[in-house]
Amino acid sequence: VPAERAEGQDQRSESRLLLRHLLQEEGRPGGAERPAQHEDPPRERKLFIGMVSKRLNEDDIKKMFAAFGGIEECSVLRDDNGISRGCAFVTFTSRSVAATAIKAMHHSQTMEGC
Repeated sequence: VPAERAEGQDQRSESRLLLRHLLQEEGRPGGAERPAQHEDPPRERKLFIGMVSKRLNEDDIKKMFAAFGGIEECSVLRDDNGISRGCAFVTFTSRSVAATAIKAMHHSQTMEGC
């Protein structure tokens, strides 16, 4: 296997590992028991959303992810002039909602103007 291909495979598997880790700890086979949803720390519920169209604002991002469950916070990263950087953070009300959003949305859309 060429070194370039092996490196690309490693990068793809890293994304899958994060999702696998989240799912395993949610009580699926091989995972640890999870605390009640309201006890999930924010770092386990906060997702980085990359490659977002710079035309979208916080309300647009919330609409994209609202179908998966409650959203506690949403923020679009902006430069010093208030221009979108093309990425956002979304904090869900529970870890399981965040995992559902990852499964449904990861690599699912191509946006214009990223």
